[in-house]
Amino acid sequence: MKSGLRKGQKRSRMRQLMLVTMIAAVAVISIVILFMKQSPLQSSQEWIVQINDERVDREEWMLHAFQQRSALFAYFKKQYGADPGLDFWDTRFGQETPRSKLKELVLPSLVRTKVEQIWSKQLGLMADISYPKFLDDLEAENQRRQQAVSKGHAIYGPVAYDERGYYNYLHSNRLIQLKDKLAEASVKPTEQELWVQYEKVKERFKKSNVDSFHHIVIAEGDGSGLIAIQQAVTRLQQGESFEKLLAEVQQTAAGAASRLDEVMDESTMRSDTELRPQVRETVDKLAVNGISDVLKESGSYHLVKLIERKPGAYQSFNDVRDLVAASVVEDKFKAELSKRIAEAKVSFNESVYASLPLQ
Repeated sequence: MKSGLRKGQKRSRMRQLMLVTMIAAVAVISIVILFMKQSPLQSSQEWIVQINDERVDREEWMLHAFQQRSALFAYFKKQYGADPGLDFWDTRFGQETPRSKLKELVLPSLVRTKVEQIWSKQLGLMADISYPKFLDDLEAENQRRQQAVSKGHAIYGPVAYDERGYYNYLHSNRLIQLKDKLAEASVKPTEQELWVQYEKVKERFKKSNVDSFHHIVIAEGDGSGLIAIQQAVTRLQQGESFEKLLAEVQQTAAGAASRLDEVMDESTMRSDTELRPQVRETVDKLAVNGISDVLKESGSYHLVKLIERKPGAYQSFNDVRDLVAASVVEDKFKAELSKRIAEAKVSFNESVYASLPLQ
């Protein structure tokens, strides 16, 4: 009887030991998984810069660094005639090295972007602004696009984004969302602000001048057009009137397109810009009664004389109300963003920051 009891107790102790062992193993595995899933931003050895309470890891810093490389190379080429080479990054040019200069270029861009992301997070537009979360989103987006393509569905943009392209795409869209959110709430312009802004920026909404001009057009032809236009210039230099010359040229087949009193204004801007941009630009620059130099455009030679200019009218406040409102929001956004950037607290993981690879 006692022997059976001892055997039962042993089995019970064994079960308890196995249970304790299993619990311990699960705990260890959980800790390992948690450690493996832990964001690189939580590792003191991986983050590079901390902006307010958000840490920037190596990959995100390097993305911003890559975007500044062209400006860096152009700077050292212009300032010192230097080209990238084996010892480029740590060679001293004057009082600076490319390594230190790149960090100088990256930091403002990085701070601005992170401050904008933090602002978006505060307004509920983003829940997680870490780079690992961005990489997860990138992978999910590329999988979605590849699945759509495999099913024959139309997609907009590339079949697969790279990191830099998707980072910039997302950030641009989120800035639009941020400004829209602000326009609905904290920076929504008042009626008085709209009128003040309209007066401030109304030159943007000025219509084109109404320009009346005489226009001599001589087809290039087989070379005879050049002779004819040169003769016309000589006669003008000798004092002959533009109007008399135009009337004569208009009677010839080569000059049949010549016109008195042509008009360029807001309604003709698109066609003028597409079909005769040189003529349009020249008329815009002429003073009243001024005569142009010879222009060659669209297989013809041109001479123009500006006869009258009426200043273009302004678009009404009601017509441009939405544009004015967007302008107010943009100004307020820039002012608030500048304030937030100036107040941002920036610190560095010095040991990592000092030895960042740049190639």
